[in-house]
Amino acid sequence: MKTKPANLLLAATTAILASTFSAHLPAQALTWTINNGSINSNPATAITGSFTIDNENSTDPNITFSNLMIDGLTLTAADVINISLATPSVSGIQAIDWLNGLNSLSLVFDSPLTTAGGTILLNNIISDFNGHVVSGSVTGVSQPPTTIPEPSTLVGLATTFSSCVFLKRKLKGENQEIMSEG
Repeated sequence: MKTKPANLLLAATTAILASTFSAHLPAQALTWTINNGSINSNPATAITGSFTIDNENSTDPNITFSNLMIDGLTLTAADVINISLATPSVSGIQAIDWLNGLNSLSLVFDSPLTTAGGTILLNNIISDFNGHVVSGSVTGVSQPPTTIPEPSTLVGLATTFSSCVFLKRKLKGENQEIMSEG
């Protein structure tokens, strides 16, 4: 049985269209906000701000954003020097360390930070800023990942549309030939 070129074109177009609409879910990123953060110094100093982590439950989490503020000092994602994973691996983040010049902040969490979010207390015995105990908590709100159309999706749609136009013209031309022969 001989396959018409139009059928092959339709099959190829369908395959391209199906592959462009397959689910591409990004890694989930949670923003954690400091609640009632304070440094037990004289006088007590507040810690405010938030940080965003991609892949809390992976072996390679990443701080993509940080704006923790302590008495005029801002700690950014570039200041992160260590992310300690909870055990067993891929069960969340146990601690994060920042270093900015001579200022160091170490936040150790009573429970691991995970993609489930929630409110997690800081371990107020181990967490410290320049040798002073830090207390408070962090809250992360879990949100479902959002999908963004990739360039390949747009190319796939354009290819599909142009293939359909070509196929329609080709079939219209074959129909006219059949009618003129008959």
